[in-house]
Amino acid sequence: MPATMTEIAREARVSLPLVSRFLNNDATLRISEEKRLRIEQARKKLGGVRVHRAARSLSKKLAYNISIPYNRCFSPQWFQANIGSSEKFQAFEKTLRERDFRVSVNFFDPEHILEFFEDMAPSEGYCDGFLLETAVVDKNVARWILENRIPHVSTDARADRFEVNTISHYAVSGLRQSVEHLLLLGHRRVGYVGTGFRYSQFLQVMTEKEIPFRDEDQCAIPYLQSSENFQDFRQSTREAFGQSFRAGEGPTAYVCGNDYTAMGVIDVLRERGLSVGRDLSVIGFDNIEQRGATPSENPILTTVDVPFEQIGRRCAERLIEQITRGQRSIIHERIPVDLIIRSSTGICPVGR
Repeated sequence: MPATMTEIAREARVSLPLVSRFLNNDATLRISEEKRLRIEQARKKLGGVRVHRAARSLSKKLAYNISIPYNRCFSPQWFQANIGSSEKFQAFEKTLRERDFRVSVNFFDPEHILEFFEDMAPSEGYCDGFLLETAVVDKNVARWILENRIPHVSTDARADRFEVNTISHYAVSGLRQSVEHLLLLGHRRVGYVGTGFRYSQFLQVMTEKEIPFRDEDQCAIPYLQSSENFQDFRQSTREAFGQSFRAGEGPTAYVCGNDYTAMGVIDVLRERGLSVGRDLSVIGFDNIEQRGATPSENPILTTVDVPFEQIGRRCAERLIEQITRGQRSIIHERIPVDLIIRSSTGICPVGR
């Protein structure tokens, strides 16, 4: 049976849009002989290409196509389960579709990321702009995007150092509100649990507030790049925090990099017979108990609420401005966040 373009792209180790443009004889495509040969060999090995009804109507495609590049270590199933149904993505896609834009997710090999972008754009009808998520932009990708004046926006606040468009939540503000809340409750030794993603921002806030921080008060959680579920952060935290935590020693409160990590910390505390919010306070980030796929009727976690719907909508609007109005000025927009106080934080225990 003939293969799909996706299967041919995977076999040839190239991007799906490159295969699509090649097989549809796109006159604007520039492709090396080596890649051309790989695609031809993959097509022959897999028995040709299967043409779907949707593929036959390419001439009727929507006006513009926005690509969301993702590391190939994440599967399409992972994307759909963890990102595709998210508040941010749904708002992003809805805003674009209202203007007759199309959104596609394309997967790249990290060792060939620049080649992926070169294959993708500029290519009329295939890619007109990019939504760039966390850890996609590096200096080479940024240089290529800016030199070629490609419409784009990144949701990674750290990408602003490359002078590309960024729209994200104001994470430092959320961490600042978290630490200030703990100080008001009398906590003076605050620890951090999570990946390195927000750790440097947490240290920035601790320095601002002149609060001493010890290296042993950090519990580093490895970033689960190929994880199939964000819930795996919870289990990873249980293992790492469970090994390092000693009741009655160390911090009286922990700020966590995300809510799944915070829930892992709470699991450990409960297993040790401790009362969350009374014996030790915990703060998360993202408000997934309220905004997640399965909202809780009784949320307990004090957390930073991130307006994902607003971020998704603003990213879409920024791309529309660039594509339809030729807007080329670089912007760095930070969406405000708010701390939601619940029962996982309380007054610092006497004597601590």
